Amino acid sequence: PRGCARRCPKDAQKIIIGAHMDTIVGINPKGETPGSDDNASGLAILIELAKIIGAKSLTFDHTLEFHAYAAEEVGLYGSLALAQQYRRENQQVRAMLQLDMTSYSYDPKAKTIYLITTDTSAILRRSLMDLMNTYLGGDYQEMALTLGTSDHKSWTNQGYPAAVSYTHL
Repeated sequence: PRGCARRCPKDAQKIIIGAHMDTIVGINPKGETPGSDDNASGLAILIELAKIIGAKSLTFDHTLEFHAYAAEEVGLYGSLALAQQYRRENQQVRAMLQLDMTSYSYDPKAKTIYLITTDTSAILRRSLMDLMNTYLGGDYQEMALTLGTSDHKSWTNQGYPAAVSYTHL
């Protein structure tokens, strides 16, 4: 139930998978903008996950939420508003995974997934590495962000464990 104290039933604990879509030309009107990769690629994965889960009638121990945010590039406004609301309501978020720029690389043969260390949970990154080793052959690399951030930071700043993956940096 909403606002339950330390020991919530598993179905009251949320797992959030998020992505955003908000490429804007205003940042660099004469140059390139990230286009559909920032971040329609993350949204496409989000939608595909929802379709697969629905088609297979999968169930989980925890409530699974899919979030699509706006205004990431101008201040994380969409994810920040929601993360702050969840904190005010004492919503129990067990983990948040941000999918960002998931389908692009300068090298089309590259398959590396980058797990970002900036503003993320080391425990969640370790879990993701274990999953990747088991199911994807472990083609990943940990890396700090050197410019900007993504919606995972909104959740981290509210005290929730978060992780983010990229295929392009």
